[in-house]
Parts: sequence; C-alpha cells; structure tokens
Amino acid sequence: MASPHLSRSKFKMKQSVQALDTENQPKEFRATAFIQFKTEWIEADRRYERMTPEQEKICADLGRKLAEAGVEISVTVSERKDGFDIRDFPKVMQFQMYTNKTEPQKEKSNDVEW
Repeated sequence: MASPHLSRSKFKMKQSVQALDTENQPKEFRATAFIQFKTEWIEADRRYERMTPEQEKICADLGRKLAEAGVEISVTVSERKDGFDIRDFPKVMQFQMYTNKTEPQKEKSNDVEW
C-alpha cells in the first residue's frame, strides 16, 4: 500500500462527536478543505497573515487542476492508541472529498474606487 500524499499525525476534536442520532441512525456531517500556504500567525490580530496574491493564484490553479483531472481525496480519521502500530489505529471515520466547481478566475484590479 502506498503512503498517503497528505496527512496529519495528531489533531484534537473541538467537541465530542456522536456517530448516531437519537433514532440510532448514522448522523451526517459536512467536511470542507482549502488549499493554502502556511503563513505567519499575527498575535496582535489573532489571525494568520493573508497569502500573497501569487500564493492565492497558485492555490486557485491547483484547485482547478484537481477539478479538471477529476481527482477526489480520501480522508480517514483514526484514533491514536499508545502501543499500537499506526496501521492498527481504529478508524473512526472515512469519507471522500470532491472538488467544487470553480468560477473562471477574474483579474484583480489594483484600482481603488471611492
């Protein structure tokens, strides 16, 4: 089996997640993903620095290329367990992510309107 193209070795849920609803049926969730560059954290503003226009263009181009190629991303979330081989971590969710339709890129103007 090939190694994953993308991964994150550890993350924490922001709240407990229940798999079943009150009628014991599987709950539905929504997943979103963004292609982005890692930018610096601005503590004073409590946010990350914006990407440069060049970085934004690269990300938009990558998104369009993924869509044109018909690529989908398979996501698996596994629970980390001490003493377990990573291949034996219990899977808690698995789903596919698909590219969204993109609008043709509009040229940004540097003109300021008053």
